[in-house]
Amino acid sequence: MNILICDDDKLYIDMIRKYVDEFFAYHKITDYKVYEYNSGDEAAKNNEKIDIAFLDVEMDGINGIEAGKCLRNNNKNIVLFIITSYMGYLDDAMDEGVFRYINKPLERPVIMRGLHKALLLCSKSQSKKINIEYKGDNVIIEQDSIICIESLVRKRYIKTDTQSYISLKSLSYWQSVLDEDKFFLVNKSFIVNIDRVERFTDKYIELKGIEEPIDLSREKRTAFKQKMLLYLAGQEQVNMEIIISYAFAHIIEAIILWMSMSQMYEHRYKQWVTGIAIMAGHAVMFVVFLTGNIYFVTVVNLLTYILLIYILYNVNKRAAVFWGVIYIAIMALSEQMIFYVLQFIMRIKYVELKNTMIIVMVLCLCKILYFILIQIMVMMKNKSSVSDNGDLSMLLLMVTLIASLTVFITYYIIGVESNVNTRETVWAVASSIILVSSDILVLWVSIRINERKAENERIKIQLEQEKADARYYKLENEKNESLEILRHDMNNHLNTMLGMETNSDLKDYITLIMEQYNIKKRTTFSNNNVLNGLISEYSSKCYTENIEFVVDIRPGTIDDIVATDIVALFGNILSNAYEAAKQCEENSEKYIELVVKRKHETTFIKCVNSCAVPPKIIGGNFISIKKDSDRKHGYGMKSIDKIVNKYHGSHIEQFDENEFTISIMLMI
Repeated sequence: MNILICDDDKLYIDMIRKYVDEFFAYHKITDYKVYEYNSGDEAAKNNEKIDIAFLDVEMDGINGIEAGKCLRNNNKNIVLFIITSYMGYLDDAMDEGVFRYINKPLERPVIMRGLHKALLLCSKSQSKKINIEYKGDNVIIEQDSIICIESLVRKRYIKTDTQSYISLKSLSYWQSVLDEDKFFLVNKSFIVNIDRVERFTDKYIELKGIEEPIDLSREKRTAFKQKMLLYLAGQEQVNMEIIISYAFAHIIEAIILWMSMSQMYEHRYKQWVTGIAIMAGHAVMFVVFLTGNIYFVTVVNLLTYILLIYILYNVNKRAAVFWGVIYIAIMALSEQMIFYVLQFIMRIKYVELKNTMIIVMVLCLCKILYFILIQIMVMMKNKSSVSDNGDLSMLLLMVTLIASLTVFITYYIIGVESNVNTRETVWAVASSIILVSSDILVLWVSIRINERKAENERIKIQLEQEKADARYYKLENEKNESLEILRHDMNNHLNTMLGMETNSDLKDYITLIMEQYNIKKRTTFSNNNVLNGLISEYSSKCYTENIEFVVDIRPGTIDDIVATDIVALFGNILSNAYEAAKQCEENSEKYIELVVKRKHETTFIKCVNSCAVPPKIIGGNFISIKKDSDRKHGYGMKSIDKIVNKYHGSHIEQFDENEFTISIMLMI
């Protein structure tokens, strides 16, 4: 491994050299050489095969980019780092295939990550075609398909994954033809592909696809170990990328579980608590996944899903087991279907799944299919018909699926059948992540549409109920008026009798009858019949619960409000106030004060009530303390807010020292 550093500032040369030495020392690699230059002219004269070069741009003579061109003549696969404080050379650097454009001052992590990537590129030289000639026949094979080359007598046996080929050319010839970074002469008779090394000791090497171990000669041990260390150091980044890809897949699975279960069942805890618990469960499954034991992974995944569903949602044990099995089964089905397509339709071999780009795309496709199958399951569970807004959700799902498959086929063509550079790989991974993210967005939109549809249905039912209440209170008020006439007439009759009778016993008896049947003038709270009936009901309730009920409604304040809106607005205000006051202790003060007045074409409504328990606040909004308030999610306050907005008004709620106040302003 040859590394070149060129900068007109000795300080930067020493700094890069220090980072390079640290990197190779960490990976226990000694087989490397560093060339140092302080001018582009001197660096360009280097005739060695340079693998990695760090070049400053602004130098005496030719600049770093021109020097890189000269170095590329000896090694077309050279990895170039351009180091500068000027961004004006960025376009030129990209045109020349520069690997990294690093700004000064230099940062150690940036250099270390760059070396990881550079070493990876050096160890993964692009596969090239090899011509094998024997007895007039010519066979063209991929260099990467070669496992080893064995020399026996006068013939060389080239062993691949599928068969062996015979060549009369010497091992020295094959050493010169094959990529020196991937093929190594381990003894006088064998050249091995280090990518196929499965195990090695000081005496022998085991290759994938070859049953018998191959001897490692004494004089080749040190050089071979250095070669393997160099190769493995480059692969570390690949392994980390694969691990990150699978971690991302587990995150997607957690999100799908959280969102889909939320559509079917109620949370036992707050949503954010549920989300964290599901993420923690998938973190455990990911750690178990790294063990590589498929049976152990399956059992742990199943048990984890069952526990998560049972603990976090309102389901019984049988349902938790059922849905846990369903989720795992659908997950396995989606993965098997994708792998079936890859292996039998698109002819992608399992060994090719070591490629990071392909792994990410395969995982994305698996999760896309997993998401679609889960969504179908949710729709079946909820017995929801695909109509109206549901058509939009399904259309988005189909568009996303088609786009995903189209992109995958495209990357298959350029990634499997062609050579792929780093930039293309980055775009492939980024696009796959965007596709999965779009699927999650579609699921979220679908959930929001269903929630909005359900909420509209609840509001519709509530409006119908409010209309029925308005009719009820109107009839009730008419009945009360008839009773009032009867009371008035009876009162006149009895008063006449009292005036005529001189017997004190009869007088006391008539007075008792008047008190017993409440024969007195009914209180009129307002000039609106509907509101009068509503307040009369709550007045009776407050009297029963020993709640002081004070009402002050000025004439003409609510004349322009629709009857149904009156019932909804004042009904919810008084209902919340009554429930709060009722829960106060018997020895404490219990009261409700309702005031409605008007000034400058504006109606002001204020209701003050005693409140021993502070009301809940969800999403910045007050929620009543009624037992079913969590289940109904504060629809009473939502109804108040809707009516206030209808009349171009505003409202504010306050709680202070066992007293709750709601103030409303209506522009009518």
